[in-house]
Order: sequence, then C-alpha cells, then structure tokens
Amino acid sequence: MGYCRERISDSSKAIWMKKLRAYFSAFLLVFAITLVNGCSDTITGVNKVPPTLDVTSPKSKDTVAYGQIPIAYTVSSENVMKNLNVLYKGQWQKTFQVVDNKLPSIYLTVDSASIGQRVSYFVTAVDVGDNVATSSVFDSIYVVFTKLLPSPVTSIRLQRITDVLINVMWEDTSSITTGYEVWRKIEAKGNWEKIYTFPKRTYFNINDTLAYAEQIRYYKIGSVNANGTAFSAEVSTFGSGGSVNVLAPSNLTCQALGTSTVLLNWKDNSNNESYFQIERSSSDENNFGIIKQLPPNTTTYTDSASGLTADRQYLYRVKVVIPYDSAWSRSVAVRTLPYNLLAPTNLAAVKINQTTARVSWKSNSIGDALSLKIERRVAPYQSFQPVGTTTVYSPYYWDDTTISSPNTYTYRAYVTDGTNSSPYSSTFTLQCDAVAPTGFMGIALPQRKVQLMWNDAAVNEINYIVERRQYTAWTTIATLAPNSTQCIDSTGLTAGQEYYYRVKIVTANDFAWTSEIKVVPILGVVNAPTNLLATASGMNKISLTWNDNSDNEVSYVIERSSPYSAYTRIAALSANSTSYDDTPVYPPGVNNQFTYRVKAIASFDSATSNEASSVVRVALNAPTNLALQKISGTAVKVTWTNNLSLSNVSVQIERQLDNSTFIPVATGISSIPTNPPTIDGMYQDNTLTTAGTYRYRVRITDGYGYSAYTAVSEVTMP
Repeated sequence: MGYCRERISDSSKAIWMKKLRAYFSAFLLVFAITLVNGCSDTITGVNKVPPTLDVTSPKSKDTVAYGQIPIAYTVSSENVMKNLNVLYKGQWQKTFQVVDNKLPSIYLTVDSASIGQRVSYFVTAVDVGDNVATSSVFDSIYVVFTKLLPSPVTSIRLQRITDVLINVMWEDTSSITTGYEVWRKIEAKGNWEKIYTFPKRTYFNINDTLAYAEQIRYYKIGSVNANGTAFSAEVSTFGSGGSVNVLAPSNLTCQALGTSTVLLNWKDNSNNESYFQIERSSSDENNFGIIKQLPPNTTTYTDSASGLTADRQYLYRVKVVIPYDSAWSRSVAVRTLPYNLLAPTNLAAVKINQTTARVSWKSNSIGDALSLKIERRVAPYQSFQPVGTTTVYSPYYWDDTTISSPNTYTYRAYVTDGTNSSPYSSTFTLQCDAVAPTGFMGIALPQRKVQLMWNDAAVNEINYIVERRQYTAWTTIATLAPNSTQCIDSTGLTAGQEYYYRVKIVTANDFAWTSEIKVVPILGVVNAPTNLLATASGMNKISLTWNDNSDNEVSYVIERSSPYSAYTRIAALSANSTSYDDTPVYPPGVNNQFTYRVKAIASFDSATSNEASSVVRVALNAPTNLALQKISGTAVKVTWTNNLSLSNVSVQIERQLDNSTFIPVATGISSIPTNPPTIDGMYQDNTLTTAGTYRYRVRITDGYGYSAYTAVSEVTMP
C-alpha cells in the first residue's frame, strides 16, 4: 500500500516539474522581450498598470489549416500600445508593431510539418511604458491540410402564404454548419443579394415579403462555417418544374373551404396552352395524380367531392400543357378543415339611429367555439377593415355604432374557429346621405298648440316626417314637403302634459333624425305685457320698455319685424323683465323702422303685448364747405355741401348778428344725397336790413337728432 502511494507521488512530481520548466521558459522569453523593448529611451508620464489582453481565436483544441492563421484579440491600456508578440511552441515567432496608435492584425504561422500534430501558442502585448500583458497558453490545437466546408442544402421549398408573402424552407444537412445565409435575386437577370444571416438553430425557414404579387424571385441558401460557404441550387417563385420553353402557371394559392373542399387560384402566363391539368398528392412531391383537366385560360378551380378527407394535408400543382411539352407551377400545401365552416348568408344592414346601423345575417355554422367577424369598407377608401366580432347565433345581429352621414358603408362577414375561416358572405352596402335638420326648437302656443321650427340643412330630401311621443312609442303627426322648416301640432294635446318631438328627414337611400325636444302645452291664462314703448335711445340702438302684468310667467320672448320681414324671435328673457335694448342691423339707405312685440310665457300659456315701432337713429354727417355771397345790400346767398347717407332729412340754417345769439332763419330745406357730394345746398337770406357782421352755420336733422354744425362763415353788411 505504501509502495503504491510512493510511486504515484513520484509520477506527480515528474509531471509538475515538466510544467514548471515550460512555464519558466515562457517567463524567460517574456523577460527577454521586455528587456529588448526596454532598450529605448525612458518615457516619462506613463502609467505602470499593465495592459488587459484577451485572445478569442484560435482556442485550445481548435482545428486549423496550416499556413497563416488570423488571431482574434482585444487589448486595452491606460498607455499607448507599442507592439504585440506571437510565441509559437514556446518560442518567439513574430513582433507586430503598433503604428499611429492603430492595433495591427496579427497571425500565427504554422508550417506543413505540423500537419497532423497538436501545437500551442500565446500572445504578449507591450505598451510604451514597457508594461506587459500575457495571454493564456492555447494548446492541443490540431493542424490539418485544409478545413472542411459544410454540406450544401439540397432541399429547398417555397410556399406562398399570401399573394406577397413567401416562406422559404430547407433541411439542415451538415453537422459542421454553424449558420445560414439566405440569398435572393429579383427576376432572372437580377443581382444576387444576401437578405438574411443567422446562426444555426432548430428551425430552418424564413418569411420574405414581395413588393407585388406578380414579382418573380429566386432564392438560394448558403451553409456557413468558419471555413467558408457552400451554396444550394436555385429555386424560384415562378415555376418548379417542366420545360424551360413553357411559361408555367404562377401565384398558385390554395384555400381550404371545408372538410372536403379546396379552392385553387393561379396566374395563366402562357398564350398557347391546350389545357390546364390539376394535380394533387396526399403524401409527397413524388406522388402527384391527375384530378382534373380544364380548358385554356382557366385560372381557378374548386376541388370537392373527389376523395378529400377532413383535417388532412394535400399538395397541389397546376400543369400547363401544350403540344409535345408542359410545365408546372410550384406545389402548394393546404390542410382541409376538421369540420365545415359555412359562410353567413342573407347579410343586411339597416340604420336604426343617427350613429348606429344594425348588421344581420343567417348563420349556417353552429358551435360554441365559433365567432363571426364583420368587416366594413367606407367609401371612397375602398379597403375592408375589421369592425366587430360576435357570436354566430343568438342574436343574429351586431350593432355598428360608429356610422355618420354623409357616408357609404359596405359590410361583409365570415365565420372562424380561431384557426380556420369560412368564405366571406356576400356584401351589403348601406348608403347614408341624409343630413339631419339643425336648430330644432318647440314653443308652446295658447289653446294647447305647439309650434315646431328647424333649419333645412339638406338638399336631397324627399320629405320631412314630424314625430311625437308622450311615453315610449313614436307617432307620425305630419309628413311635410321638401324644404319645410316648421309645423304646428294642435291635435290631441293636453295642457300641462309633457310631449317629446323629433323631425326625420327622408332621402331616397337614408333617413336621419333631429335630437328630441320636450314641450308642455298651455291653456292661455298668463296676462299679456302692456304699454310697450320703443325708443331710439342712441346711435343704432332701440330701447324697449313694458309693464309686467303677470306673476306666473317663466320668461319673456322679444319678437321683431321690419317692412321687409315678418316677426322673428330675437331674445328670450327671464321672468319679471321689463326692458330690453336692441341693436338691429339694416342695409344703408333703406327704411330703418322696426316694430316689436313682447310675449309673456307661462308653463301652460303665452300672451302678446301691443306693438311698438321706432326708427333707428344713425350718425348724421355734418355739412361742409359753407360759403356766403353778397347779392345786394340786404341779401346774402348761403351755399354748402351735403354729406348724407340717408334720404328724407332736412337742413337747419342759423344766423348771428354781431355778438347776439344764433337764431334759426330757415328750417326744413329738403336735401337729397348725391354721390359724390356736390354743392347741393343753397339758401338766399333777403332780410339783412341792419348793418353789421352776420355769421352763419348749418346742420342736418332726420327728425330724431342733429348732425354737428358746419364751420361758421361771416359777412359784413353796410
């Protein structure tokens, strides 16, 4: 027992002594390199912290080909780097200088004598302060004559998921493959480009999107390892077999429509075919059988009742046949549905209010796991978008609460179990072109009447329908012609009861309602206002006052008319009001007289005051250019320029003798405006019998007010 322990101990010592001698030799080499590097002049201002060196390739137990082998490394230092040194089999091999602070590419040189052997190396890094960093010793690196490339991919399949989405699939065929590259070119004369690069993984396919459905693309797969890339054969989306002299069908799509129905669509690229042949396989690419031959120019076929079973995958391809030649499309895989999903039928939509359309259908598929998807297209956008999901039955309708006018909505629906889908239903278009009236209001009139008023906002109405309800059910009370804007309801109303009204516009395609309003009819027991007065109280303002004779009114309504319009409502005031200031607007140069009346409104009644009228005062422009001319010893001619905007005004001329007061000497001289103004005012004063200085001034009046005076002019009489 003791002998065995002694022998093991001696063996361990021998191994450790051998390693110690190797590391000591390496230390002497590093020391020698440092000593040589240290022969340069001493550099001041450098840090004594050694660099950090990390070598990442090649590593221990790697396989390399003989020759120059690139070494991958990183180094960092607080000082500028000076050089790197490669030591091979424990001996210095090469020094790589750092120039302009740029780290060099370094390599290990292995000669052909080392083929079949295992070698070792390590690297040192030296900075300008002669600080040295040493990598680990990498050993057991096996040297071969040349490296092996991976085996190329031999089986590539293209599957068109949609018109523009292509899935590229292949099989992993080499244990030494470390990654893959997917290369693509567009059309036969295009240039190859690498579109995907990724490391080896457990699945081998990618999706690629076409710019448009008609585009033909070619693909090849590169199998990659450290020694290079091996490429597969090329495949294309155009056709997968047959004669190159025949344009094969392309864009083949297959859609399962049920347990035993598959819909095929393809593009016909030839113009001389004898017929198309539909081929199907239930196992693999080598077992296609003929299921149908179709006439020239056919581009669609439904495979049904011909041996298909539920929940099984099938391959399809379409062959074009010409005399003595043929070519076929790529094959497309499709799985029949586990059960039949039938399209909804009898799809319809009806508008039930301003913002809601009710979409209904007949369900032909029943199942708790099924749902119905509704899509909508809004003109002019012409693109269907999902808008709703509901059950396929109970209830058989869904409310779209996002509609508005004017718009055109087209609906379609399909059934899905979350994975598979039925065909679409037929489409249904709902035309919404009705624009509801605006400004809808109602007023309770005496004797249990209600006046309804609105603005006609549409140009395409067939009629207006006035509806009323007291509780929940709406009743039509009037059907009116286009362009109608009011209606009086006087049938079957009870004073003090609440009634609700709405107005519906009807067009050839649509209808729309106003919002509803509430009105309470009245009997007629409120006292009317009295002593209504209308007074021009300022420029462009008429002040109204009246006597409040009731104690049960809820408001006062002011109404106004002119020679050019009927009475219209201009204001609603709170109870107990007795005055109101109106600032009417009227065209220049027209009659500016307005007539008013005031209504007292009670809960069940209204009563109207007397009428009162007033003319709006406007600012009168003062006359200008006043001039005097002696006619004789007792007569003077007075002239001026009128600056008027209204007719039916008069002129007042005033005169002053010496320092006495101004007195009127002429009033009521009619003046008619001219454009442009001229010297259109003239008066001859023949009463100057007393010698002295006479001063004159002129102003305009409209009977309600005066303009400013002209400047004063004077004349001296003998």
